[in-house]
Amino acid sequence: MRRDHLGIHLFVWGAGWAEPGFDLPRVLEACRGLGFAGVEVPWLTPVPSAAVQAAARAAAAAGLWVTVSTALPPAACLVDRARAGAAVDWLARAAEAAAAFRSPVLCGPLLSPVGELPDGPARPWAEAADGLGRAAEAAARQGVLLCVEPLNRYETDVLNSLADGADLCRGLGGRIALLADTYHQQIEEADPVAALRAHLSQVGHVHLSENHRGPVGTGHIPWSEVVGALDTGGYAGRAVVEGFNGRVAALARATCIWRPRAASPDDYAAASAAALRPFFR
Repeated sequence: MRRDHLGIHLFVWGAGWAEPGFDLPRVLEACRGLGFAGVEVPWLTPVPSAAVQAAARAAAAAGLWVTVSTALPPAACLVDRARAGAAVDWLARAAEAAAAFRSPVLCGPLLSPVGELPDGPARPWAEAADGLGRAAEAAARQGVLLCVEPLNRYETDVLNSLADGADLCRGLGGRIALLADTYHQQIEEADPVAALRAHLSQVGHVHLSENHRGPVGTGHIPWSEVVGALDTGGYAGRAVVEGFNGRVAALARATCIWRPRAASPDDYAAASAAALRPFFR
């Protein structure tokens, strides 16, 4: 893959990029200095338009492209009729932020809140697809493509495999795409690389994350095979290193990171960049 398609998620440093204590210009310069061409910005709480615009200008000044990810809050869920409307509204607002960042995609677990594992009857998939379709149309009006992420079984009961995600994409006539995440694939897929190859035509975005959430290259995911599958399959989207700062309590709880994954966020980013450098030309 081309090096100018490789980015890194701001989750490596934290989620509060719009908060006063987050030194966004320094982080952006560090990313560029390590050879990343872009960053992924999380949109987990509504951020004032002025703050979004300022962050977009900072990324542009650093010469970095931006992609945007989101996750549904507890009050929003596409597979719960009572909360489906709130989910559509949330995704439409997040797509507006993505458009302000000039992100071509809005990605993440878009169907239900992460960690919500209810008992009870089967979820209403027809309604979920309808809501996702309406959200996709709202995003498309902003020039943004929704990329839905299958998560592992410990984080959701709704969408776990690339095959099911590809079926959902096809059912919506290409209005959405898949976010393929190597961390979740190594839990759910019998052969993660083969699954990626099989469903690559539906993939619009990729997250590169180790099996133990540590820096890329320190686990057992075969990165040469993963990037090789993207290359041979003609994938032309962005690939973003996704790590999480376990020293931020909210991120540690959400991802079950109970011990440090690296000495510092900058060390995490540097090690991941070095491990991936041979595979990106």
